[in-house]
Amino acid sequence: MKRYLLLTATIEPAPAVARSLAVADPARRRQEYEAAFAAYVADLRHLDGVVLAENSGADLEPFRRIAPPGLAVELLNVPSRPAADRTGRGYLETLLVADAFAASELLGRPGAVAIKATGRYRTTNLASVVRSLDLTNDLGFNSRRHPEPWVDMWLYFASARGIRALADRADALVEGEAGVPSERSMWAVLDAVEREGLRVQRRFRAEPRLSGVRAWDGRSYESPRQRAKWVARTVAKRVVPRLWI
Repeated sequence: MKRYLLLTATIEPAPAVARSLAVADPARRRQEYEAAFAAYVADLRHLDGVVLAENSGADLEPFRRIAPPGLAVELLNVPSRPAADRTGRGYLETLLVADAFAASELLGRPGAVAIKATGRYRTTNLASVVRSLDLTNDLGFNSRRHPEPWVDMWLYFASARGIRALADRADALVEGEAGVPSERSMWAVLDAVEREGLRVQRRFRAEPRLSGVRAWDGRSYESPRQRAKWVARTVAKRVVPRLWI
């Protein structure tokens, strides 16, 4: 089994998407993507390489210069999908991951698994998270039941079979007029793919710790509130693992 970090990126978001983002400036977004990429590629001993999939047609050569020699790196300009108001980032990113699998030489290898991360953020404990994944499954997400069913989508893993199943049901992730977040809709999508026979890891044993600024509201994942949430969830996983918060 080959394990690749798949970083998704939209450096220059389309107007329909940019209107809903607090961090929409392409120069700032590029800086954040490049900083996260540099941090990841500096230590990927626990993985076999990295794939960067960008869907706004931006120049990716700066990322090639950042990557250390000898690391398996693939930089993909993936055609963008049409975006309308209320389409939702989860919908668009699911299709971006599917398109990356279709275009990538590394992810096209037999048995390849993508550990997908939103490219503007850095998972500072990625090695611990990777060790907590059961990559024999088709899909893996970090989910919680309280205070409402929620499936984090900024970090998950997928096989080619798993992402095809998600892409086939991507329409269910469109936020629509009701504005239901994709993270809520994904719970039912995972129920559906499990009924089809796919194997899904619903909970990571290690709680991912994020660094960066959320694009949709500009809040930092390193704020005292977010740090407190991470501590509470980490403790809960160790002490009361049946309590999915």
